Amino acid sequence: MSTMAEMAQEYRMAAVKIKLKIKQLKEEGAPPNEIQAYQVVLAQLRDTSRLLSGYYDVPRFSENVAVGWKAGKINDR
Repeated sequence: MSTMAEMAQEYRMAAVKIKLKIKQLKEEGAPPNEIQAYQVVLAQLRDTSRLLSGYYDVPRFSENVAVGWKAGKINDR
């Protein structure tokens, strides 16, 4: 079983491969929608890698985390 650090490294390596694929597609003149699909995957891989590499860091923020949530008040009288 992989540790969090090993999994983060695997995600970083996958992100590098996707980045190289994007570069290759741009050089070949691929359609923008195909390149954009790879860019979405790249963003998700990078976000996941950041979350895994800093799993025990507090606080940890991600674009997938809800922002602005507040606990409701209890009004006991």
